[in-house]
Amino acid sequence: MGKAGLWALLAAALDPGIESVVADLDQFDATDDSAYVTDLFIPGLRRAGDFRAVAALTSDRKLLLHNAHAAFPAEAFRRAFDAAGNADGLSILEGGPDKDDLVAWLTR
Repeated sequence: MGKAGLWALLAAALDPGIESVVADLDQFDATDDSAYVTDLFIPGLRRAGDFRAVAALTSDRKLLLHNAHAAFPAEAFRRAFDAAGNADGLSILEGGPDKDDLVAWLTR
């Protein structure tokens, strides 16, 4: 929940043992440098590819990302998951998931 969802998503990119992630993106504006400085300070993250790199590194997993900001690179995630043949493994919601969203994601 909250900022912890961003950290969980980043952790999933680095640990291939994590198979599924539900992450609250906390309306994080991934295009705003000041948001990285104040909310997700990791020196070099933008240069390393930020969440676009996370998309590629998690494209073989099952992700439910919610509370996404309009500027979140959702399209990069969709392209990466499509390229990996795992389009069904990705769900990105603008708001929070309801029971039906969670059940649908869990039963995929």
